Amino acid sequence: MDIRTPVILICDLNPEEIVDRRGRNAAGEYFLTPLDFVGRQEWIGSRLWKYYVELLRKLRIIYTFKGSKPIRNISSFNFPLLNRPMLLTMVFLGTTYAGIFVAGWNFHYPTWVEQVLWRVSTLGTQIIVIFGGCFEVTILLLEYRKSKHNALTHILPSEIEIIPRFQTTRIQPADMGPQTRMQAILQGVRNKSDDPELEVPLRSLMITTPLCALYCLFRLYILVEDFLSLRRLPESAFVAIAWSTYLPHF
Repeated sequence: MDIRTPVILICDLNPEEIVDRRGRNAAGEYFLTPLDFVGRQEWIGSRLWKYYVELLRKLRIIYTFKGSKPIRNISSFNFPLLNRPMLLTMVFLGTTYAGIFVAGWNFHYPTWVEQVLWRVSTLGTQIIVIFGGCFEVTILLLEYRKSKHNALTHILPSEIEIIPRFQTTRIQPADMGPQTRMQAILQGVRNKSDDPELEVPLRSLMITTPLCALYCLFRLYILVEDFLSLRRLPESAFVAIAWSTYLPHF
C-alpha cells in the first residue's frame, strides 16, 4: 500500500531533554549496536542470565564465541522484557513442568535412599520455581507501578520498566575518580563483563545464586536417577501390555 499522506508526530519534549532525563548519551561507547542509547531493555531476567553465562565462561565450564560489533543476529538465548500476562504465563508453565517430576513421588525406586533423594530434589525444584517466579513477578509488578508515575510515560511504551540502577544518569569512566580496592571487588562481583548495562544488584545475587546452585544440583540428580533406576526395574515393567484391550481393533 502506498503512503500518500504523512503522519506528523508531535512531542512535547525536545531530544536534549529526553536524553538528559533518561541518562543516555548517544556519543558513548556501544556494546551491541550504535542505537544502544535508545534503550536495550535489559531487565533483571536477562541480566542474571548473561551474568551466570559469563561466570561459567570465565570458569571455563562452557565456551562462547565472542561476537563482533555491531551484532549481526539476535541470540536464541535472548529474554526480552515480558509484559504482565506473559510473565504470569511463564510462571504457570514453569510450575507445571516442575510438577511433572513431583508426580513420581511414590514411584518404584531401587532403594529407599534414592526415593528420599528424588522426593527432596523434585520438591526442592518445585519450591525454587514457585519462589523465584513469585519473586520476579513481585519485583516487576512493583516496577510497573512505579513506571506509572514516570513523567515520560506518555512517550515510552506502557510496559514493565527496567529494575532501577544505582544512578539515574550514566557516568562515563573518565568522569569517575580512581576506585578503591573494595569498590573494585564489588564491581567485579556485580558485573562479570565490560558492559555496564549488565550490572546486577548484590541483593539479587544474594538470593538467586544459592537458589540457582541448589536448582542445578536437584536437576542433576533427577537426570542421573533417570538412568540409575533402570538397573533394578519392577517386575511390572516386563509385563507385555495387551494393547487390544485399550485400542479399538477389528
